[in-house]
Amino acid sequence: MRIFAFSIFFLAFLGCGRFTPKKIDLVIPDQIPFKFQLDFTELASIPNWDSLLVVKPYADPNFNELKGYDNLSSLTQSDIHILVLYVDHQRIVAYSLVPRILDLNQLWENSESSDKDYYRFPKEEAKFSFEKEESVYVLKTENT
Repeated sequence: MRIFAFSIFFLAFLGCGRFTPKKIDLVIPDQIPFKFQLDFTELASIPNWDSLLVVKPYADPNFNELKGYDNLSSLTQSDIHILVLYVDHQRIVAYSLVPRILDLNQLWENSESSDKDYYRFPKEEAKFSFEKEESVYVLKTENT
């Protein structure tokens, strides 16, 4: 009976670690250059992820196809950060909270994409260029 109970405890312990995404803190320096690039492939301390999801502020996306999002839905309801999810084979393996001083709203500002709750970027394209405008750093895309 003890072996059975220990086995259940051990499997539950392993299962919790597998389904709880790791938080990856972004270190934003006090003195940010006028122009800079944020490369998530360099920041992520996890080896296995294939895409990055940038979630629109205040969105409540329907991620039925993803595993591991249950505990993160409250993180989209904030004025101080934007939720970024690292995904590996449809499973969220980690997340970061991007401070709103880095303005990612450019992703949603054109009329064709304003209704999207999130954007998915392949790992190879998880690089964003920013340029300072007044008190924030605005995302610079090829279209701007």
